[in-house]
Amino acid sequence: VPSATICALAAWSQGRWLKGDRRGAVFLAVLATLWPGWPFVAVLFIPLAVDVLLKDGLREALRLGVASGLFVLIPCAAFDAKAYSRATSPLWN
Repeated sequence: VPSATICALAAWSQGRWLKGDRRGAVFLAVLATLWPGWPFVAVLFIPLAVDVLLKDGLREALRLGVASGLFVLIPCAAFDAKAYSRATSPLWN
């Protein structure tokens, strides 16, 4: 199931990118990387990261990445803490 989720989110992210919606593409890329807990998936999004850096600059790229990361990680961490009664993350494995 995680690989199917990642595949769907990656395809959706690349579709948004092709339509010119870099914000949506970055959010979906971060979601695909952090939510299932497979951080090596981020390699798929290197071309997107380069495009955002070149077209929007470092400041905007960092802002989009950090904002998306917080938007994804906070609910995931809250759910995991509630479900497992302690702070945990699949990224720590």
